Amino acid sequence: VDTVLPALTVDVADTINATNASAVPVSGASDLPNGSEVKITLTDAEGNTVTVTATVTDGKYATTVDASGLKDGAITATASSTATDAAGNAPADATDTTANSKDSSAPTLSIDPISEGYINAAEAKGDVAISGTTTAEAGQTVTVTLNGKEYTAVVKDNGTWTATVPAADVAALTQGEQAVTANVSDKAGNPATQATANVVVDTVLPTLTVDVADTINATNASA
Repeated sequence: VDTVLPALTVDVADTINATNASAVPVSGASDLPNGSEVKITLTDAEGNTVTVTATVTDGKYATTVDASGLKDGAITATASSTATDAAGNAPADATDTTANSKDSSAPTLSIDPISEGYINAAEAKGDVAISGTTTAEAGQTVTVTLNGKEYTAVVKDNGTWTATVPAADVAALTQGEQAVTANVSDKAGNPATQATANVVVDTVLPTLTVDVADTINATNASA
């Protein structure tokens, strides 16, 4: 008498993003005989599915699934098999759900005008804030690059972020236009298109001269 069903497990990648959506790793284990076929189905929250098959070898199976056509959100993997053990028992279906919802959309990222476009002599003596907005989740890190140095900011609940360039680094900037870049990825690992901005460093004070007439007499005293 053998009423024990064969084991069958399935494990789907915790994160599905734009990078791996077309080849999502799925694997599992089973004590079905070598060569047994396992059917793996990925299902999104709207019920759309995509199915592939894998073969059991030495108690394991692994494959990839193209999930690019599924909707973003929770993805459930189901493994099933009509194969049986020596007693004719087929395994029960196994399921696994992604730890992180499928997210194949890149976040947006922008940089606000920096110091109204210019860093003048007075501003060059203090810190300079570089800020912007993004649709990346709160808590994600934005990396800002200016003059070869990196500064970081944390995305707030409202999508804004602010990085601070210390006064010492501001003072080291050369005169003229400086390029600024910012980068961020969302929790699924999708990178935003790099944001760019420019700011002009101009700490040279304008010249001002005065000249008074060498002689002031009765003729010109009133003007």
